[in-house]
Amino acid sequence: MSSEESCESIEFCEEEEDGEGDEYEDTEEDVYDDECLITERIIKAEENKAKNGLIAGVVCILLGVILSIIGVTGFINWSFAFGGINSSLTNAAPGVLLMIIGLLIIVVTNHRVIVQK
Repeated sequence: MSSEESCESIEFCEEEEDGEGDEYEDTEEDVYDDECLITERIIKAEENKAKNGLIAGVVCILLGVILSIIGVTGFINWSFAFGGINSSLTNAAPGVLLMIIGLLIIVVTNHRVIVQK
């Protein structure tokens, strides 16, 4: 289900003015509108996180490519173990490590929206 389908349509989440200055009482429709506004804000925050993560990841990858093309030397040893996941990178150039970090940033900040009713 896409973000456009949540709350049937985000467009109806706009507040309506009734012109009355009486006390405000929550009706079921108002509560539903409030939930829809919250959902809309969560979706926009998730989109911003994904967009910023993609930008940061692409910048890291491009810097890694540039470092590799220029021929920046140095060796980095990286070993990582968490649970059943093991990763080892030995004698890698800094550019390669920067490209891997950029890829990980993109994967971690991937856009995910799950709407359940």
